[in-house]
Amino acid sequence: MFINLASATSEALDHLTAACESATFGHGQEDVYDKTYRKAGKMDASNFSANFGPVDSLIRAIESQLVPTQEKKEASIEA
Repeated sequence: MFINLASATSEALDHLTAACESATFGHGQEDVYDKTYRKAGKMDASNFSANFGPVDSLIRAIESQLVPTQEKKEASIEA
């Protein structure tokens, strides 16, 4: 499932929350889970991937500065 966090629906965020495990925290020498103190979830990196391309993001940032808004449909920067 793909979730765009910038425009996620409540249903999509509920799905993401349900896929998370309870996150423990260190208290002294032990890991504890106390949802009255901290209600947090975690997801191991092996269970998700971020759709982030640093090259594409850099190109879009440069393009936003070099190509005026009214010309965006006619001009773009490609790598």
